[in-house]
Amino acid sequence: AALRAQWQPGLRAYRTLDGVPGTPGARAELVVQLGGRPVVMIETLLEQSPPERFSASYAAEGVVNIVHNRFTGAGDATGWLLESELTLPPLLVLMGPLVAPLFRQQFD
Repeated sequence: AALRAQWQPGLRAYRTLDGVPGTPGARAELVVQLGGRPVVMIETLLEQSPPERFSASYAAEGVVNIVHNRFTGAGDATGWLLESELTLPPLLVLMGPLVAPLFRQQFD
């Protein structure tokens, strides 16, 4: 959890809920600063195979985001491929074109 702030700059708090941290099925509560307000997310670890893979689902306020991270190394460089499956509640689907720039700004 200590290194998360380096690659999750909006992270404000992290607390293990259940399961063995670092193993599939482990759950944690994250508080993330998103768009100027704190958002509580539940993280469920799906896969952790360091240093090549990390996958987890994040659920908050009716939104579920499944994130698959893959890393490759070549010399001093690291390649990072992120695939994200985002499920939104119907109202946010309708507002998608309006909120898309906020998501891009947060993750660029």
